[in-house]
Amino acid sequence: MGTASGRSLLYFHHAGGLAAVPRGVRAAATAAGVEQVTAVGFERAALRSTWATIEMLAAMSVHAMHDSLAGALLYGHSMGGLVAFEVCRQLAAIGGPMPTALVLGATAPPGVFPPVEDVCTRLGVDAAEGARGSRIRIGIDRARAYAPRPVPIGIAVHVVCGRDDEVVSPDVMERWSELGCETLAIHAIDGAHLFHQAAHEQFSEVFVSIARAE
Repeated sequence: MGTASGRSLLYFHHAGGLAAVPRGVRAAATAAGVEQVTAVGFERAALRSTWATIEMLAAMSVHAMHDSLAGALLYGHSMGGLVAFEVCRQLAAIGGPMPTALVLGATAPPGVFPPVEDVCTRLGVDAAEGARGSRIRIGIDRARAYAPRPVPIGIAVHVVCGRDDEVVSPDVMERWSELGCETLAIHAIDGAHLFHQAAHEQFSEVFVSIARAE
């Protein structure tokens, strides 16, 4: 098995989140020997522009992080997984510098994401209350509108999902293989939608195995 020493991790946040790396994700990266962990700051554009699509947020990320993408590990959680996936699609389309691997955490395949009301009810969030609720609603609508055509991206894709996820069940994760993810591995661990907090030790074990395999 290889080592991840010297490699970087780019983190793409979930709907309603901001550009900060969750403690569980940072701990997993440290355990894997990843020296640099960066939160991709697309959230300001997302907050300013309710009309911004997944494709637009990915294009902004490619422009801002272009020099950091080659050889990096990409980790996207929930809606952030869709942005990270689209980043890889756009890079593959232009022959750009590709990441080493893409990790999708609790990310429903396009066309599977539940309606806003269902997601908010399951997560115990009032989508009509406050700035966070508004960000979550906009993010869920954005994720539901994302409908990419299958295009091979040519890198390993790992899906990490919680067995008790309130938003998306692990049994739909195989559908990622229909979208150009030729090399797909699915890792189900204990926990719900935010498994990297509740089951951070298991998540770290999975992340270490992913980082060292690439």
